[in-house]
Amino acid sequence: SARDVYALGLVLLEAATGRPAFAGDWREAARARLTEDPDLSGVPASWRPLLAAMTARDPADRPTAAEVHERLTVV
Repeated sequence: SARDVYALGLVLLEAATGRPAFAGDWREAARARLTEDPDLSGVPASWRPLLAAMTARDPADRPTAAEVHERLTVV
């Protein structure tokens, strides 16, 4: 689902940067997810397009799980 793709994108982003995508307690982080895109600085350039797509705020703009799988096997 689009939610799963988003969640995986956040996990991959945190793994790449060593920090959560959104700072603060759970309320602040949840609010930020609605109004901000995650900071992709510190992410290798080759991963940025995929992570940006996976963490798009509009679920319709996210790739499908199958597309993510395909892209991850190429990256």
